[in-house]
Amino acid sequence: MSGRTLPILAGMVLLSMIAVVPRAASFDAEPAGSVAVSPAQPPDDEIKADFALIGKINTVGAWYIFLSAHPAGPYADRARERIKTLGG
Repeated sequence: MSGRTLPILAGMVLLSMIAVVPRAASFDAEPAGSVAVSPAQPPDDEIKADFALIGKINTVGAWYIFLSAHPAGPYADRARERIKTLGG
């Protein structure tokens, strides 16, 4: 693997290990005058680069890691097709 590949893969593996914890009930209400902010979506170039990297690895586990980071969109659909092709 190249020097650039390892940090990206390690970051994706770490993303797959982060637990999703529901917010506490006391934080459910928005304070008066607050502005709701939607989570930032990665740029298409970043998603394309992740897809290309996982395509080089091309294992069912790697594709599931990709889907955990990018669950929707055309690349997600292609990742699901790759999983089926690999028998996952």
